[in-house]
Amino acid sequence: MKLKQRFLEAVVKGDLGSIEDRGMVVTLKEFKKYFSDVKTDYINSFLPASTIEPGRVEMTKTRFLLRIASGVYIVHPDAIDETIEQQMLHDDIGDEAGGVEEGGENESNNKKTGENKSGNKGSGVLYRV
Repeated sequence: MKLKQRFLEAVVKGDLGSIEDRGMVVTLKEFKKYFSDVKTDYINSFLPASTIEPGRVEMTKTRFLLRIASGVYIVHPDAIDETIEQQMLHDDIGDEAGGVEEGGENESNNKKTGENKSGNKGSGVLYRV
């Protein structure tokens, strides 16, 4: 699993960062402590490299943090929403459509027909709780 995925999943679970009025805030210090298993210098450059350029507000695939102070970052809300949606989709596929079993099919493999493993057509709608 990529560090970005691990990072966003930890934020969504509430294991990393803190919720403040302006959003989900993560400090470099707590990031390094949480990811102490990463033994490369990448740990020092991950947050700065993931920062959206000044003057921009839209996130990209590789830029999803806003720097608010030295060593203090806000996770872009769209990155959090995207991670939650991916988790919901993964949970839905794993629970109802055979998941990632070897040789099994799931809804994502049958987008053209709209059918899942059981042959039923799925609604294709995600609901946010």
